[in-house]
Amino acid sequence: MGAASMAILLVEDDEFVCDVAVATLAKHGLGVTCVPSGEAAVSLIGSGETFDLLITDIQLPGRYDGYATAVEFRKLWPNMPVIYITASHRQQSPVVGSVYLRKPIKPALLMSIVGAFLPVKVK
Repeated sequence: MGAASMAILLVEDDEFVCDVAVATLAKHGLGVTCVPSGEAAVSLIGSGETFDLLITDIQLPGRYDGYATAVEFRKLWPNMPVIYITASHRQQSPVVGSVYLRKPIKPALLMSIVGAFLPVKVK
C-alpha cells in the first residue's frame, strides 16, 4: 500500500496547528482530513469514511476530548494507531498503540512518528 492511499484524520481545534500539520503531511503525499472537534470526528464514522491513522489533540471543545475520540474510533478499527498532541503535561492512554507529541510539534518529528505507523518515505 503506497503513501497516496493512506488517509489520516487530524482532530485539532487550533487552525494554525491544523494548517501546519496538513501541509507537512500532504507534502509527503498523505491524504489528511482535519476537523475541529471530537464530535465532528465521531460523525465521520457514520459517513463511511475510513482512516489509517488518527492524530488528535487531547483538549478539545465539546463532548469528546482526544481520549474519548480515540476510544470511539478504536471501537470500529481496533488496531488504528493514534498520535495524541498536547500542550499539557498530563498523559494517560486509554488505547494501546498510541504516541504523545508535545506542542509545538516539529514537522520532522511528526513525520518520523507517522512514518513509524504508516508506510511513508520520510525525507
